[in-house]
Amino acid sequence: MRPIVLVVAGFDPSGGAGVLRDCAAIEQAGAQAVAAITSVTFQDGGRFDGYVALPADVVMGQVESATRLKPPAAVKVGMLGSRENVDVIADFLARTGLQAVVDPLFKASAGAPLIDDVGYGCLKERLLPLATVLTPNVPEAERLLGRAITSVAAMGEAAVELCRLGPGWVVVKGGHMGGAMAVDCLADRHGNRVEVARPRLAGKVHGSGCIFSSTLAARLASGLLVEDAVRLAQEAVASAIRWAGLA
Repeated sequence: MRPIVLVVAGFDPSGGAGVLRDCAAIEQAGAQAVAAITSVTFQDGGRFDGYVALPADVVMGQVESATRLKPPAAVKVGMLGSRENVDVIADFLARTGLQAVVDPLFKASAGAPLIDDVGYGCLKERLLPLATVLTPNVPEAERLLGRAITSVAAMGEAAVELCRLGPGWVVVKGGHMGGAMAVDCLADRHGNRVEVARPRLAGKVHGSGCIFSSTLAARLASGLLVEDAVRLAQEAVASAIRWAGLA
């Protein structure tokens, strides 16, 4: 049977990011997706008009229904939208001990905030220590650390430093950095580092972070080691960029 991955994330009506993109990436990676929606956004991929966070009891009702009959092998956590939703998902992960891929979203691609400062602080304090793998891009890592990251070497250092906040592994994604190679920097809590690189492709795709983190969660659910799962997640993003270029 295919492993099950629970997605906890926001809804993007364009389908380019959020739960719809997450579930598609998980299915593409050979796992089965179930989902709980935390927030409803109003966006079209290029413009973000706002969002409404769902009440925490509504979110947990979805989680409990989605996992009652078939327990997931992994959880992908994306947009949570409120401090209350951070709290209930942190409680769920602490109670179940499930492996979790946490994408620490605080801003939409168009620049609008996806959670307030109080919620983001709660995410940093409560959710990061429960993450099997944390997957920030460079701006997200910069906010978590409170300093600039200007090179691949600094990305690796940032990954090690972020592990001190509690995650088992951290992948600082290099899509925002320049250079001929797209480099993701992976570190574990023991200070070990790995750079996963591939030639940079022209263009970009909305929801690339969702594709990466969801594919990673699906591969972990299938039993892959973190480094191997990261390489396949990177390839999934590259494939999405290539397909976008053909559209």
